[in-house]
Amino acid sequence: MDAEKGLKTVRELLIILHLFLVITNFIMYSDKIKADGFKYTSTFAGMMFYQYIILSVAQLIFVLPRPELCRNIATASTVLWLMIELVVWFAIIISNVTYLFLRSQIKVYLEVDNFIEETLKLPQIDYLIATRPIGFSFHTEMVPFLISNFLYFGSKHQVVTMTGILDKQLEVILFSNYISVICTITLIFIPWKQGPKKWVKYAPYLFFFMMITVFTIIPIANIVFAVALWAIPQIPNKSSVYESWVLFYFIVNISRVVSFFT
Repeated sequence: MDAEKGLKTVRELLIILHLFLVITNFIMYSDKIKADGFKYTSTFAGMMFYQYIILSVAQLIFVLPRPELCRNIATASTVLWLMIELVVWFAIIISNVTYLFLRSQIKVYLEVDNFIEETLKLPQIDYLIATRPIGFSFHTEMVPFLISNFLYFGSKHQVVTMTGILDKQLEVILFSNYISVICTITLIFIPWKQGPKKWVKYAPYLFFFMMITVFTIIPIANIVFAVALWAIPQIPNKSSVYESWVLFYFIVNISRVVSFFT
C-alpha cells in the first residue's frame, strides 16, 4: 500500500516538476526578462526540485516490482515510465559529457553566426554559450537515442505485453534514433567548407540532405507509422507498456517538424 501511495504521489509531482521546468526555462531564455539574478535563481530552484524528484523516483523504483511482474498493464506502464524518467537524468549527463568530449577533440564546423544575436558575437563570450543552439540540437537527438537503447536492449526482452508489429515499432524508433544521431554528429563536427574540391562541391547537397532527413523525413515517417498503427483496430496498442514512450516520441517528432518550418 505504501508503494502504491508513493507511486501516485510521484506521478503527481512529476507533472508539477515538468510544468515548473517549462516555466523556469521560459524565464531563463526570455529576452524580455532582464533580471539575471531572478533567472539564475529560478533555474537553480528548478534544478534542485528536479534532483529531489529523481531521488524520489529512484527510491520508488527500488521497492516497486519490475514492469513484467506488475499485476496490470496500467501499473506496469507507470513503473516503466518512472524508469524512463531516471534514464533521462543519466542520459542528459552522458549527452553533455559526450558533447564536451567531442567538442574538446574536434572543432565545431557548423556555422553559428545565424543562431546567435549580435550582442553575443563578442570575444569575451564563452564559446560554449555561443554554440549553445548546436549543443541543444545534439542533446535533442542523443537523449532519445539513449532512452531507446535502454528500452530495446534493457527491458524489451523481459516485458511480455508486446507482440508482433508493436515490437517493430520500438525497433523503428531505435533505428530512427541511430540515423538521427549519426547525421547530427556529422552535421556538427564534419568540415563542410574544407577538403578536396569534389568534397567542397558536393558537401552542401549532403548537408542539406542530412538536415532534411533529421528534421523532416525521419519525424514524418515515425508520425505516419504511429498513426497507421493507432488506426488499425486489430493492433492491441493499449496492451503495450511502451505506448507512453511511443506517444511522447510522437509529440517530439511533431515539434521537430513544426520548429523546422517556423
